[in-house]
Amino acid sequence: MCQGAKHCIKLFTRSASITGQGEVKLSDLVKLALHLRPDRIVIGEIRGEEAFDFLHVVNTGHDGSMCTIHANDCADALMRLETLSLMSRFNISENVVRRFLKMGVHLIIHMVRLNNGQRIVSQVSEFEHTQGGFMIKDIFSLHREIKENREVYEAKFTGYIPSFFDILKVRADMPDNFFEL
Repeated sequence: MCQGAKHCIKLFTRSASITGQGEVKLSDLVKLALHLRPDRIVIGEIRGEEAFDFLHVVNTGHDGSMCTIHANDCADALMRLETLSLMSRFNISENVVRRFLKMGVHLIIHMVRLNNGQRIVSQVSEFEHTQGGFMIKDIFSLHREIKENREVYEAKFTGYIPSFFDILKVRADMPDNFFEL
């Protein structure tokens, strides 16, 4: 991801030595990265307590920050991020985590691996915070067709324009007709 980028650094975790010293956790690296005043932070894979650290990042002016998380679909990704955040070293309530999710996570992209090993985007969604949790709204979803005896996959626009599109048009200089293309 940093190839060719001038102002990009990679930080890596490290297991403890046989004496039990020198461990560098992902949550430690997230805190360190914040001291470097980045525009955005990209976390390779969230698996534990760093989930809440990521929510902190996306709620403190680091727009465009991203992470990966193993999940079955977009809704599952949000539930996993919420669950892992609640398991963090901080004693935080479910309401706080959900507020952080609502304010900081705008887009969820789910990928699947096909039988041939190829990875493709299967779902692009935003979520809406509701009284009992959240509701996923698909922007693009995967459609499978058989053409000339071949499986063909295509991400198709669902017709739903995300609520953050007006902000995205300004910040990313996107055309008004982006979803009509």
